[in-house]
Amino acid sequence: MKDYRMNNIKLGAFVLAGVLVLIIALYMIGSKRNVFGNTIEISAIFYNVNGLMPGNNVRYGGIDIGTVKKVEFQKDNTILVKMVIEKKMIPYIKKNAIASIGTDGLMGNKLVSINSISEPADPIKAGDILMSVRPVESDEMIRTLSQTNDNLFDITTDLKKLTGRLDKNDNLFSLISDTNVTENLRQAVQSIREASDNANAVTQKLNQLLTEVDNGQGVLGRLISDTAAARKVDLLVSNLQIFSDTLNTAVDKINVFANKLNNENGTIHAVLTDTVMKNNLQEVMQQLKVSSYTLEEDLKALQKNFLFRKYFRQKERNEKK
Repeated sequence: MKDYRMNNIKLGAFVLAGVLVLIIALYMIGSKRNVFGNTIEISAIFYNVNGLMPGNNVRYGGIDIGTVKKVEFQKDNTILVKMVIEKKMIPYIKKNAIASIGTDGLMGNKLVSINSISEPADPIKAGDILMSVRPVESDEMIRTLSQTNDNLFDITTDLKKLTGRLDKNDNLFSLISDTNVTENLRQAVQSIREASDNANAVTQKLNQLLTEVDNGQGVLGRLISDTAAARKVDLLVSNLQIFSDTLNTAVDKINVFANKLNNENGTIHAVLTDTVMKNNLQEVMQQLKVSSYTLEEDLKALQKNFLFRKYFRQKERNEKK
């Protein structure tokens, strides 16, 4: 009888210990998943969660602050991830925080990483939806690395061909080792430097000229800023315009006169082309010339005449005075 009772006591103690262990295990699991703690629920929308599952950790600043509660598809082919986080983290997480999918270690489980930004914002509250960034897919990285590897292979192949051609051709090495080529290059660089210095000097002088013009200094500046000089220039331009108009009028008159000369029915043309008239004019001119010569001889004779000698001497003295 005593053995039976002892066995029952042992069985009861064993069952009680098992129940206690189960309760402790459930509590620990619940604590890890924030089942019994004081938590709030927030969400984030992703385009690809890369294998994220309920129960994975949620981290903020490298610290586990909650777990993933649910992962579900939306109608617009996005994925809504619901998370439960500790309520004590509310003052530290802002509404403009960014959620991303990460990995616990190199090959560990997926997790949600929440990162804050420097811009100020209000703290989160229950039901808020955080912004997210598209995660980097490992397959895409492998494809990119594969393409990069192919490009590097092509580049190294081309370099190998180029070095092979250089080994077979000594012209490039002779060109590099030629001192004359080096000196010519040095002179060319010096010429380019001098041209650059000259261009800078011209630019400085031009800037100085423009500054003087703006300040009304120099001939050009005074001409531009001086209103009196500007009026004189306007008057000069106006006079030039009047002179040009007068010259055009004179040219028109000369053209009219030339047309009259070319007109066979005109008087001037008849005078110029009529030989009789021409001879008569020549005779008249010859007679005028003879008369002028005769008149000059008579005046000389009068100067020698004693009646007029006094008059001409008085006139000569007056002219000398």
